[in-house]
Amino acid sequence: MEIFENVQFNILFLIKKIYKIYIFVKNFYIAQKILLKNRINQLKNKINQIKNKIKNKKNCLFAILNLDNSNINDFVLNFTTRIYNEMLDINYSTFYPNLVKNLDEKSVECVDNIISKIKVVAEDNIFENKRIFTFRELLQIKKVRLDFFFNLKRINENCCKYKNYLLPINHFEASVFYYKHNIESLNKDNFKNKDIIDVGAFICDSAIVFSPYTTGNIYSFEPTTKNYDLIQKTLTLNPEFRNIKPVKKALGSKNETQLIHVLDSCSSINNVFLNMEHNLETIEITTLDDFVSENNLNNIGLIKVDVEGFEQEFLKGAINTIKSQKPTLLLSIYHSADDFFNIKSIIENLNLNYKFKIVKPVDGSVCLETLLICEQA
Repeated sequence: MEIFENVQFNILFLIKKIYKIYIFVKNFYIAQKILLKNRINQLKNKINQIKNKIKNKKNCLFAILNLDNSNINDFVLNFTTRIYNEMLDINYSTFYPNLVKNLDEKSVECVDNIISKIKVVAEDNIFENKRIFTFRELLQIKKVRLDFFFNLKRINENCCKYKNYLLPINHFEASVFYYKHNIESLNKDNFKNKDIIDVGAFICDSAIVFSPYTTGNIYSFEPTTKNYDLIQKTLTLNPEFRNIKPVKKALGSKNETQLIHVLDSCSSINNVFLNMEHNLETIEITTLDDFVSENNLNNIGLIKVDVEGFEQEFLKGAINTIKSQKPTLLLSIYHSADDFFNIKSIIENLNLNYKFKIVKPVDGSVCLETLLICEQA
């Protein structure tokens, strides 16, 4: 009887022990489940915080890029659509191979990038940076905005500043002052002791950037009275650039007078900005060949041309100078599809042993400021 009672006691003790273990395991499981659930919630919250942070940074990025500036976007959309419509009339199978022939890999990539962006903008009929540019391009645009546009300063009503450059109006372009027309990538020995021809000088913004790169003179051609008067103010604000010689003429294919559509930096004989308000002015046009001959200029090292679609007319009147002196050429090719596809062939057909590059500054536009660089090999 006593043995039975001891066994019964031990069994009850064991059952209680097992029950306590069960309760412990159960409570431990519940506790771990709660901890795991809390941990999952914490991770979810952290992920949401990261998502929100990325979203906020992205919104900040697009805010910095001024994506909602409808005036700029409408201008780019209209300009790009016009280029696209012109491209539809181009024999692409003939002109594209000629354009990319003898270009380096980066230049071909630049050409393809421009063409694809033009197509997207025109066919979708909308200009939206988030849809057009890669994230890397957006970061570069952000860098330009932060490093360049946020560092522009207005000294007073008649003086604006970027670094050591002063202008009489607040018109600093990234392609000129930030990218410097890609002059740093050029062989500067080709023009460091030679004259520079600046065709389409505007207010001598390019000229004051070029000035330190040569001991020669810079001849800046600007035919409109308004811009020429501003040139005088630019030179007064920057007296250290003594090698700049302004010329109140346009350069074309022959000596003549013509009407020009006056629109600040976009003043144009061809008027490639038909939908924008402008005034008209009669201007004097000469040829580079005549100007070079009349002034005995036999040491030209660099020619920069940005004349709003009049580039091919300029080249007709500059062929002898280009052939005889073989200067480095910086030619704008973005004002029309004809310029984009044909200007390179015009220079290439001269057989002057030029090597070619096509560059487009990352500045938030699709094709504006596209540059053909022709440099002696």
